[in-house]
Amino acid sequence: MKEYEFELRFKLPVNFTHDDALHCLKDLCDDATIGIGKEGEIGMLFIREGESLDNAVESAIKDTLQAIPETQQIM
Repeated sequence: MKEYEFELRFKLPVNFTHDDALHCLKDLCDDATIGIGKEGEIGMLFIREGESLDNAVESAIKDTLQAIPETQQIM
């Protein structure tokens, strides 16, 4: 499989802190660098293996939603 680099942004649930997000994401998204610049949002730079870029992105979104179910992806 090939490695792909891409960025995703998510809006955190209300009353969910950046520390909460980091704690929840540490196991499922250990291939991402997480940025916490804007309050209530996180940016994630992934370097993830996949059969294709679409496959890698879909996998990263799925893992993020599994870690923080109430989060919403920002396009």
